[in-house]
Amino acid sequence: MNRTVRVVLVLGLVCAQCGLLVWFADVGYEGSPHPGGEELVDDYDAYLEEDVVVYGQVVDTDPLVIAYEDDGRTIEFRVTGVTDTIEEGEYLEVYATAHTDHVLVAIDIVNYPERGHWYAYGISALAAVLTGGRLVRDWEFDRQTFGLERRNDA
Repeated sequence: MNRTVRVVLVLGLVCAQCGLLVWFADVGYEGSPHPGGEELVDDYDAYLEEDVVVYGQVVDTDPLVIAYEDDGRTIEFRVTGVTDTIEEGEYLEVYATAHTDHVLVAIDIVNYPERGHWYAYGISALAAVLTGGRLVRDWEFDRQTFGLERRNDA
């Protein structure tokens, strides 16, 4: 396979992947049977006395208040019925019933400590550095074939 064919194939695959990314972003997720934070930001009163699922950061613990952010819009919810110890800065996913005055009566919660997000970012960065290091150490770019070849000294 000559160089021109490889370049065209790589560009075609990149364009296809970008097209799929744009298409997937427009598909929408219908996995949850319950309204979420986005729907509540748009029209909270339409979901009164219904079960909802909201993911947000804890901004106050007495009373428990979580903030949901979406496209620059923020809405705060007071959450009742939680017996777990929650700290400010944690992220909660609250399965609850919506009541007036932005009160959510919790049925179940899942808390995600803030360090959990940093842990995921750190592990991903470490994996990228290790993978990139192995790539640079063991492989070299061949301009003749427009591909990667194993180094002779590896």
